[in-house]
Amino acid sequence: MNKINIFNNNILKPELFPKYGEVWLLKNTEKIKEISKDYRPVLVISSNERNKNDNYIVVLPFTTEDLIDILPVEVLVNNTKEIGLDETSKILCDSPFTFTKSFRFHKKLGKITPKIMEQVKSAWNIAFNWE
Repeated sequence: MNKINIFNNNILKPELFPKYGEVWLLKNTEKIKEISKDYRPVLVISSNERNKNDNYIVVLPFTTEDLIDILPVEVLVNNTKEIGLDETSKILCDSPFTFTKSFRFHKKLGKITPKIMEQVKSAWNIAFNWE
């Protein structure tokens, strides 16, 4: 899969907005301490309708820390070509963030499989007790 950099003078091309289930590399332009790194992969969880029409997108962060202990609110993800991660990671389903799409989304890495997305939904329900 080709990696796509959608920025031209920090303007997101409307047809290439981040979509539900995609994995993107997020740029930490404001040095937010919870993100802790200059770049972090994230999973887009907000709907395509919202993502297309709003300037903000809801995401879940990935981490490579503590892969031995996977909590019920976390999902282990292998670094497959389809997903686009460099390393095996876990999705932190209890730590959603909302980010401006025009200044933070650096490039698309890949897409989560339907099986993993179902695991994310289950972990989300455990974290937030929503049905």
